[in-house]
Amino acid sequence: MESKINKHKFKDIIIAVLIFILLSLVLYMYWVYKNDSIRKTIKPGEYSFKNITSIQYQEVKESYGPGDGKQILNNIISYVYPDKLRIESNVNNKIVEIYNNDKYIYYNSVNNKIKVKECFPPDRPYITEIEERMSKIFDSGGYEFFGYEEIENRRCKVIGVKWKVDGKSYMHKLWIADINKTTLPVKEEYFINNSVVSKTLFTYMKINEPINPEIFDESSLPNVEVVNDGVLPKYVKSIQEAQKHINFRLFVPSDTPEGFLISEVAVIPPVGNPSFYCIYFKDGYRIYLGERKGAEDIRKNGRLGNIPCEFSLDDEKVSILWNQENVHIVLTGDEAVSDEIIKIAEQIAKGKLIVD
Repeated sequence: MESKINKHKFKDIIIAVLIFILLSLVLYMYWVYKNDSIRKTIKPGEYSFKNITSIQYQEVKESYGPGDGKQILNNIISYVYPDKLRIESNVNNKIVEIYNNDKYIYYNSVNNKIKVKECFPPDRPYITEIEERMSKIFDSGGYEFFGYEEIENRRCKVIGVKWKVDGKSYMHKLWIADINKTTLPVKEEYFINNSVVSKTLFTYMKINEPINPEIFDESSLPNVEVVNDGVLPKYVKSIQEAQKHINFRLFVPSDTPEGFLISEVAVIPPVGNPSFYCIYFKDGYRIYLGERKGAEDIRKNGRLGNIPCEFSLDDEKVSILWNQENVHIVLTGDEAVSDEIIKIAEQIAKGKLIVD
């Protein structure tokens, strides 16, 4: 009897040991899987992305459409911290855009003219598209490490991210390398259902090295007619931000008209005497509010409280113009939203509209 009991105990011990070993193996495999997944993921902050003080590079992008459709973009980008940027495109014709502090220069070989616009100096240093893209990738934490590949005698890390939408699989894949102590893309591809739809190759000429300042001037372009093409508006995120660039107090309604959204806010050079506008939008209808310093002549045919104004209804457009505290104000929009236009004017002027 005692022998049978001992045999049962021994059997139970063996079973317990086997269960323990099995559980340990499962836990170990799970630990390996988790650590392997973590190891293969590009984590935020894993790469020290150095801010670029100057860069000159070429990007050649091929986009593939249905059938044999293919588009090619060939750009040379030059940048010097903080406010000099040149983008030169050479495909069917030559197009050059230059941003240099408070000047925007545009050249197109088709019309063979140089157009110069005054613009606001940037609030903060320009950031190249390539720098912004790399920062977002490294900060996202969603990219995985696929391995290494050689491209033009340069050992590149291959990283990518995959996702699915509406039954289609997508992938963004990058070949990156450390060039002059800065992590930069060498090649980039986008896939839809395992087919390449876009491929870009990057070639770097200069990174954080001196770049000839003359390439950011109109003298670097062909000797053709130069046209003063007015001004380049500065688009901002809010009326409060616009006020920072304006040398007079802006007049805005206390409430946004019901159902409307502010779709666009901008300040317009010259920098010494800028003007302002914003656009309210709803269901395809727009209301334009513009303001600039200094009173202007108006055809007085009405009043906003005690303030003389000009009211007009022409070709299904409503306009109200008036001067308030040495600021000229213009409100225009579709006749269908005339009630909202009048309401904005009355809120700003703090008086009812009366048309003579």
